[in-house]
Amino acid sequence: PGVRGLEGVTGNAQVVRVGSRVPKTSAGFDLKDLFVGSEGTLGVITEIALALAPVPPGTARATLAFSTLSDACAAAAEMAAYVPELAAVEVADRDTMDALRALPGLRDLPAGDVLFLETHGRPDDCAAGIEAACGVAAVHGGATVAGIDDPWAVRHRMTRTIREAAGAAGVARTDCAVPLPALSRFVHEAKARVASDRNRTSGGQRRLYVFGHAGVGIVHCLMPLGGAGAWTPDEARIEKSALASRAVALGGTVTGEHGIGLGHRDSLRIEHPDGVGYMRRIKSVFDPLGIMNPDKVF
Repeated sequence: PGVRGLEGVTGNAQVVRVGSRVPKTSAGFDLKDLFVGSEGTLGVITEIALALAPVPPGTARATLAFSTLSDACAAAAEMAAYVPELAAVEVADRDTMDALRALPGLRDLPAGDVLFLETHGRPDDCAAGIEAACGVAAVHGGATVAGIDDPWAVRHRMTRTIREAAGAAGVARTDCAVPLPALSRFVHEAKARVASDRNRTSGGQRRLYVFGHAGVGIVHCLMPLGGAGAWTPDEARIEKSALASRAVALGGTVTGEHGIGLGHRDSLRIEHPDGVGYMRRIKSVFDPLGIMNPDKVF
């Protein structure tokens, strides 16, 4: 699955066609992925060729509850390494689950830190994958939770619920990613840092909501700027930098999913202190007037 090829129009009005319909090509620089990953700063994509993934013959799902977030993430990392049938492993911390449980129709959700699992394949393989994942979870203190028909319906409400609770002030967010063996350490340190009084400038207990795609090492850390557990903008900015720096120190990235945009521009140099200059020069070739998605990324 993914982008095989595309047509785009650059900032100097040139039409470029990059990529190929074949699964693999070694013809020169990979301009296709460069264009795809540029966040619209090199040009406008006008045509795109996608490789589609087949619908799996079967799926199975499970929800697992843990006593700590670090235990849940340690289990997710081990599952990803040893359970090939897993298609998705999502994590949500207890603060996120508490926010969801306050909503009508979701009051029966489990308390604590949870993993949502999905396996793909033949029905027997799906069931075997769930069984193997539950065995891994048990080693880390996890237990199966019944009564959630569609864990993804729950998962999809997380960001919206936290944003609505923060009101007009909104939230500050990150989507750092780290290698799976470092995931448990990363979330443990993040939660411990918030729980301490170090670098605090506002009263009350701040909340850091953590959830995301644990199976690939991506975690979303949301900091409400209003409502219960609110951060000041300065506090959130300091914490975003701390999360980005720690992710890079552990061999990860400042953004595993949503890109740099405006919100992570200050973090890009943390990960690529020498690369930003090259990126700027590449942009100047495709967009010499700086009119494509201006002010983003750099």
